[in-house]
Amino acid sequence: MDFLTQNVTNSGLSVLMAGSMAYVWWRHRELEAFRYWMIGALSFVVADLLFAMRPRLPILLDPVLSTAAVTFGYLFVLFGIWRFVDEAPRTTLAIALGVAHAVALAALVFFGASVEVRVVVNSVVWAILTATAMLSLTAARARLGESVVMLPSIVCGIQVVVMGARVVIATSAIQQWSAGAAFERLVSLSLLETSLFIVAIFMSLLIAEMLRRQAALQKALTDVSVLSGMLPICAWCKKVRDDQGYWNQLERFIASHTPVDFTHGICPDCAAQHMAEGKDAAHD
Repeated sequence: MDFLTQNVTNSGLSVLMAGSMAYVWWRHRELEAFRYWMIGALSFVVADLLFAMRPRLPILLDPVLSTAAVTFGYLFVLFGIWRFVDEAPRTTLAIALGVAHAVALAALVFFGASVEVRVVVNSVVWAILTATAMLSLTAARARLGESVVMLPSIVCGIQVVVMGARVVIATSAIQQWSAGAAFERLVSLSLLETSLFIVAIFMSLLIAEMLRRQAALQKALTDVSVLSGMLPICAWCKKVRDDQGYWNQLERFIASHTPVDFTHGICPDCAAQHMAEGKDAAHD
């Protein structure tokens, strides 16, 4: 597959993924993660356009802009995952890493560093971002469910391994350990590797959201089934007997089986009765 075909394919996939993320976010504005994932997919589209414009860009901006766009695509994928798992975002640190990467890459280009060196730097940064996303997903496994986070965690893990392989091959080429042919093959397949990652990560995140909603729906149906049928309730104190045979206050039982929270007040009849009793006690 030639460069033009890879670039067009990559751009088409990125646009498709951005459209999918945008559609979900448009329909469900409460899902902030999809807004970040939409921006991430658009960043990959921008990177593809910059790759296609390489012959027309100044030589110092050629590799910097396109690579920086890819890095910010990774960053927004990470931001979305932090939202997805309800983890406190370390936005400032992540953006600082992205800016530092762009500055370092510009310096490498300015001082004439080889392509192999730039590949090592890029791969290390992208591996750090992907590994951070994988760790955040893994940490949320107990809370969200293993099935929800398993697929995107696997995709991130595979990408970390791929980035590690890029570092090894590029380092071997730098040290002239007979890796020249492998490095040329790596460069030729870089767009294809990015395409596969884009499809895999965004599809796995869509599946993760679907599984999370399915789990929430199943829990809601379970809660409804628990409250359906006949409940044994005391005719005097109004306590409810649970499945283990323990008697609980009615509000405690409902709160433990549904997302309902109780707030206590007083009805007009009880207010009048207790006020009358208070007046009678005062007279006595």
